Amino acid sequence: MDRDSSCLLPPIDLEAPIVTITEKRHLARMYKPPHPGEVLRDRVLRKDGGITLTELPKQLDAPRVALSRVVNGKAAVSAGLAIRLAAALRGSPETWLRMQIAYELWHAQRSPHRKVSLLENRACACRSSTAREDTGKSRRRKVVERVAPTTSP
Repeated sequence: MDRDSSCLLPPIDLEAPIVTITEKRHLARMYKPPHPGEVLRDRVLRKDGGITLTELPKQLDAPRVALSRVVNGKAAVSAGLAIRLAAALRGSPETWLRMQIAYELWHAQRSPHRKVSLLENRACACRSSTAREDTGKSRRRKVVERVAPTTSP
């Protein structure tokens, strides 16, 4: 059989450890996600045929200074800007906001923070839904009982 070597799959290393899906998700979070402004700069504001930073604010009907701060990684993508970017670039606003959240969360997880202790279980916080419903019904009854004598002659 004469096969093209580019069509063959790479050899499988049987000694390599098996990585589960949850580990892959964790591995994906280990790398620094790009700021949405960096994505804008690389994909939209390219020098080889992309739109300029002067033209983009006009297209988006957004202030140039605000857009420049986002492109340079100095400001976050707001919900309004995400909607405008999605409309102009045929995407979804959620994608732009997810990029922003991933960027901020990655940095927050790596910054030093205070140790937070667990909250204690308290009886008022652990009420069941039936207890809340019963309390609500009894309150309604009391209100009806209070109102009934005043409305009757």
